[in-house]
Amino acid sequence: MQVQGKSKPAPYRGRLTPKSASEGIHTAKINATRLLDDAEMLSKNARYPSACALAALAIEELSKPAIIRKIVIAETPQEVAHAWKLFSSHLEKGATWIVPQLIKETATYEEFVERFMKNRDPLLLDSLKKISI
Repeated sequence: MQVQGKSKPAPYRGRLTPKSASEGIHTAKINATRLLDDAEMLSKNARYPSACALAALAIEELSKPAIIRKIVIAETPQEVAHAWKLFSSHLEKGATWIVPQLIKETATYEEFVERFMKNRDPLLLDSLKKISI
């Protein structure tokens, strides 16, 4: 691991082994569950801004397994680099937050894809998180 500045190590951006990918996916799911549980507790106690921020972070954690899978199946260094860029982007990880609502409202896969592309607004979720904090 390269050192970036004096106190911040450079993040790993290479290929993943199946074992490290599995561990990453497992950890992301545990983190998402914990964050959602914490958000629910805060919401029940009328701590809405903090609950909103943690719920947004839970959504981002839930997006990590799909991105980790992209890293594992990447065939070129460019694909690996692109997947790591997605992994680092709060906006990209938050892009799927509207998916559960769209699934409830659509009858076909084609309709789902069309509505997702029209309604995808990762900036809104990130803005809500920032305002809440």
